[in-house]
Amino acid sequence: MIEPQSTNLYKNLLIKYNIEPDFVEDCGKVQKIYSHHGIFALKKASLTKDMHNRFLHTIQNLHEKGYRYVVPIYRTTDGNYVISSDQSQFYLMPWVESGISINSAQRFSDLLREAARMHSITALRGKINHPQYEAYYGKMKMHIDQRKLAYERFIEKCESRIYMSPFELLFCTYFKELMRSEDEALKNLEEWFAHINDKKESRIVICHGNLSPTHIVYDANGNSYLINFERTFTASPVYDLYYFFRKYFYKYPQKSSDALPLYRQYTRYNQLTDDERYFLFYHLAKTNNIHKLIQKYEEARPKSEKDAVAKLQHYLWQMQAASSFITSIESELEAEIFAEGTGDGTGDGAGEGSVTAP
Repeated sequence: MIEPQSTNLYKNLLIKYNIEPDFVEDCGKVQKIYSHHGIFALKKASLTKDMHNRFLHTIQNLHEKGYRYVVPIYRTTDGNYVISSDQSQFYLMPWVESGISINSAQRFSDLLREAARMHSITALRGKINHPQYEAYYGKMKMHIDQRKLAYERFIEKCESRIYMSPFELLFCTYFKELMRSEDEALKNLEEWFAHINDKKESRIVICHGNLSPTHIVYDANGNSYLINFERTFTASPVYDLYYFFRKYFYKYPQKSSDALPLYRQYTRYNQLTDDERYFLFYHLAKTNNIHKLIQKYEEARPKSEKDAVAKLQHYLWQMQAASSFITSIESELEAEIFAEGTGDGTGDGAGEGSVTAP
């Protein structure tokens, strides 16, 4: 139920769009606005100055590029996309509701397709700053060494106890896998650095910043559209994929085959270069979240051992799923290269098409 004070707020905001609401339905952060002009979605956001600027840049850039697979943001009568009230920001969109039932697999697939389209259409090339990349490589390599050393010290401490805690026992059980994952991260970091050193340009795109199945909507014809560009930023397309798959893998054990179709769907519309692919693998293989969790555990034992164990277990499942995912993609690429070399078939040219780096 909408409080009268809130209703007055929304009325005052909608005046700037020349809209008189007949009824306002509270849908959380989104208000469903009924009016004789139609049905609208008034979204409440909390944007810093930088987020606000990036949001506006994204909306304007996508419009200029002719990308139409986003729910449009309406301007106020004085030409603004965002209006402010009481330290909050609001923006208005058409209400999109298809009434069509979309299963989760299709929703995820459409999300990756639209992300790929957005990355492809907003891609820019810039000259590579090799000293900066070399400094980054050295820093990330040092972090891998630090994590491995921390794991070795922690297992020594755990094994010196007569009785381990459940958290310590779980860590020790997966210690070797953790070390292998960091070795995998190092291998891919080195491959990325070797490839980037041979290039003169890198590719940057507009990243959505929060790819989620809740951020794609469908119209009555089943067409999909992206929403929520409040966390957008400009960087390598790898970062959108990394954040997406990191969240996707953070659940119960699963087969890498669940994620492979999503990766294929993305690369069908926006092929990754070799260096971008290695950069993605590096980020997926590193275990920095587990490292932070162990540091926190050592500094102060948590009030709930059960919660700490559950969080560690989810991070370990995430690590295993990512490792299997990387291996599956590498196996597919090797099979394609073999098929091309023997003349038995043609691959999809992974790593070809774009010549830019993250």
